Amino acid sequence: MKHHFLYKVTHTETRRFYIGMHSTNDLEDGYRGSGFLIRLSIKKYGVNAHTFEILKKCANRKELRELERSHITDEILKNPLCLNRCIGGEGGAIRTGMSHTPETREKIRASLMGHGISDETRAKMSKSSYFRKLKGIPLSEGHRQKLSVSHSGIPSVLKGRPRPESVRLKISQSHKKRQGPSPLKGRVRSEETKRKISEARRKRASV
Repeated sequence: MKHHFLYKVTHTETRRFYIGMHSTNDLEDGYRGSGFLIRLSIKKYGVNAHTFEILKKCANRKELRELERSHITDEILKNPLCLNRCIGGEGGAIRTGMSHTPETREKIRASLMGHGISDETRAKMSKSSYFRKLKGIPLSEGHRQKLSVSHSGIPSVLKGRPRPESVRLKISQSHKKRQGPSPLKGRVRSEETKRKISEARRKRASV
């Protein structure tokens, strides 16, 4: 890489900041930090709500790592405006693929204390969780029709594949456990339903 520098990203309103190191061949590559909290801030407020400044340039990566270590200390991590999560020069586990030492994990835990979650963020998390829980809720008729159209003419992945004896036995036992007659038994199908079933069968057979 041609350029090695220590940078600082600051939110223009809250004044919360993140300090990091970056090596690149293009000073205009748009890089704005890889830290977890700064990425959340940029995602929430937008990149234009943050300023980016180069604090100091270095000759190589080793020198840059030492520079970061001298800037991101235990003392600066105690600053409530600081978005860094660990001391400089070590890098996160996501970047290196290595696990944090117990000492580093304790420093990260201490640095996160006081970083509360806003009501707006809590609302977004609740909404996201709500939609994940929709699995299992009956689908609307309109949704069922869309699914039916999307699957029309698509044969079953099991078509033509012989099932093992153990699987057939489980299916047989499952059918025997069903209580009462089939809910469709004795019900007369309309001409429209018969036509749809016939068309579906012809489509599957032609594939």
